Amino acid sequence: MNLLPLVGRERELGLLDDLVDRVGERGGALVVSGEAGIGKSALLAAASRRAGKHGMMVLTTAGVQTEAHLPFAGLHQLLEPVLAGAEGLPARQRAALLAAFGMADAAAPDLFLIGLAALELLADAAARSPLLLIVEDAQWLDRPTGAVLAFVARRLESEPIVLLTGVREGYASALGEAGLPELRLEGLGEAAAGALLASHAPALAPRLPRLALLIATSALLVFSLLPVVADAGSAGASSAKPTIVLVHGAWADGSSWNEVTRLLQRAGYLVLVPPNPLRSLSGDAAYISAFIQQRTSGPVVLVGHSYGGAVITNAGATDPDVKALVYINGFAPDQGENVLQLANAQPGSELSGDPTTKFDFVVYPGAPAGDFDLYVKQAVFPHAFANDLPAGTGAVLAASQRPITLSGALEPSGPPAWKTIPSWYLVGRADNVIPPAEQRVMATRAGAKTVEVNAGHLSMLSRPAAVTDLIESAARSVD
Repeated sequence: MNLLPLVGRERELGLLDDLVDRVGERGGALVVSGEAGIGKSALLAAASRRAGKHGMMVLTTAGVQTEAHLPFAGLHQLLEPVLAGAEGLPARQRAALLAAFGMADAAAPDLFLIGLAALELLADAAARSPLLLIVEDAQWLDRPTGAVLAFVARRLESEPIVLLTGVREGYASALGEAGLPELRLEGLGEAAAGALLASHAPALAPRLPRLALLIATSALLVFSLLPVVADAGSAGASSAKPTIVLVHGAWADGSSWNEVTRLLQRAGYLVLVPPNPLRSLSGDAAYISAFIQQRTSGPVVLVGHSYGGAVITNAGATDPDVKALVYINGFAPDQGENVLQLANAQPGSELSGDPTTKFDFVVYPGAPAGDFDLYVKQAVFPHAFANDLPAGTGAVLAASQRPITLSGALEPSGPPAWKTIPSWYLVGRADNVIPPAEQRVMATRAGAKTVEVNAGHLSMLSRPAAVTDLIESAARSVD
């Protein structure tokens, strides 16, 4: 695959290149911050490739919301490839580190000793080969990992080690607050965005409004930097199977697919879970379309949950490799319909009624007049979205929700992909967001092969096996 240039990111790429190139002279750390989808992962991936060309060892970890409560989960992922070297650590450091990972019986581990052990372990490995450490989504690292890595990051200058951290803007993290040098990413300028999209998808650029243009070109930039790897994220994934692309909905993120992803990977599928920007329906669809074009090869099964269903409805027909659509408690709009309209088309949605009692309206930077980020009120979220999940889970999901713009929720849908692509639909009979009656209407209209389960709106969390079974049925149709 030909990689697109990092248009508009030459300065930022130069800073990372300089850190990697000079690792033999001095180590260091850098925090790369910015909003979701701005290109943090693309820059970190470019740094990883450059480090590989220099023969450096690259160690990675990533914060995941579902593991944020597990002490040292992120640190274990980072250090696991070099953990055999723990045998050479001083006894107290070794005992503390192994106790933190549940590999030794000991009292509550001492963070200072663990920090020293991690630094010593990495320094020993770097003496054999310089190291690049990459931390993705540091805002979701467990707190002990964040504290240890902040300790390490401030002590790298004399070691042949570079630590690069990606942090989402607006979120607290130990690494983001450690006083480390920071590279803050801004959006691509309109000229750079237009040039990038025109060079790669000239037929698409004239049809997109300005906001969608910037989103789509940012997506092309991000995803073209990440090469398609046949076994990425799935040990032993078979090239004969289609790629499964899972698109999350509003007030959620990709971690909502974690259990379904694990089950599909176990079955041998290559699974990709792109971030859904939640900024505009046309822009979000363009973003997912760019992801599919740049990150997949061969047949694709495109899966959407909730608002993600509206996104795949608009993105599916843009790539001939998309062979099946799967809606999980999803919106499947016809042309001209919007998701708020469909949520209220039948009685029973907890989001119906006076919107000021259902949503918090937050003006976001650069918002057009009258537009807002919509957050579901904390008191409304658990019963609406998580009525078949433990109360504690619902509270955490309410606290960590990602907003959709009001304009995105009201944007009319384009020509639907379900008119030309075979579709499957899972109806949640206990759904309090999209009434089951409306789900059935949309599924029937789309001619979808339909199953019903006793699940609320977040069926991929409460009934992951049933969701996985339906996705596999769709996948088998294109095997």
